[in-house]
Amino acid sequence: MQSLKNVGQAVKCKAVDVASDVRLQDETFVREQLDCVLGEGECDELGATIKSKFQKHKEAFRTLV
Repeated sequence: MQSLKNVGQAVKCKAVDVASDVRLQDETFVREQLDCVLGEGECDELGATIKSKFQKHKEAFRTLV
């Protein structure tokens, strides 16, 4: 039973990886997240999380955009 649970978890993780890859290829999505982090746009849940984790590196992000 435990091995079945592990397989289920592995499939779930892979699905998240695939979804993340697709989102990172979406230029609009990436721009929205960057705008959030830079304080130049609204934040969704993911953007707010990224912003809170990298707030002290805000100037470094500005040089990337």
